[in-house]
Amino acid sequence: MGKKDPPNVKDAAVVEGEYAAAAAREKTYADRPDQNTAFGNTRWTQEMVIDPATGEKVNKWVQNQTLNKDQQQIFDSQTQRNQDLSRMSAGMGDRIQQEMGTPLNWEQFGDVIDFDPTANRQRAEDAAYGRSTQRLDPQFEKSRTDLERRLTGRGLRVGDSAYDSAMTNYSTGKNDAYEMARMGSVGEGRQEVGLNLSTNERANALRQQKIQEYLGKRGQSLSEANALSGSMNTAEMASTYGGGG
Repeated sequence: MGKKDPPNVKDAAVVEGEYAAAAAREKTYADRPDQNTAFGNTRWTQEMVIDPATGEKVNKWVQNQTLNKDQQQIFDSQTQRNQDLSRMSAGMGDRIQQEMGTPLNWEQFGDVIDFDPTANRQRAEDAAYGRSTQRLDPQFEKSRTDLERRLTGRGLRVGDSAYDSAMTNYSTGKNDAYEMARMGSVGEGRQEVGLNLSTNERANALRQQKIQEYLGKRGQSLSEANALSGSMNTAEMASTYGGGG
């Protein structure tokens, strides 16, 4: 039997490469159809150019998009608007620098007002009780002196049942009066704590409000600049009007 020639691997690779190249060209061509949309149309063109890397001739694809008349007017108007707003935003740099170029001044607002209900209530009760006893002390001192004078005028002395009974009634009345003063001071202390707590809460809320207004004014120009630049940007316009494949 005669000896068979070995397969030509090189020729097979060349043929396979040509098939692969042809398939790639067909796929590329199929992926670039002309498109007609509500915005306009997109057309693909190709031309033969020299690949600077290899020196070989290759196809160069070019995509051309054309907006319809109405969409072109909208695009031009939006572009002009963006340019106008962008110039306005850029022109606010001095204002932003003036407002935000200095350190924040927190000292103008003072410290947060702390409030200890227990300590404040005790001080309020002591003060209220002190005011009451300032009135009661001289009253009961005079009452005791008058009572002792009347009892001795009747010939009664310490140890006599009538004398001791009268002094006991006096002491009971005095104790009741001071107890009423103490209970009243508790009520006044509770009321004072409520008023102080409410006052402190309002003061701290007002302080926080002033801080927010201060920060708002400080960043006003920056907010305006961001708002001006927040219109449809180039990327959004490209997404809206762009096409390709």
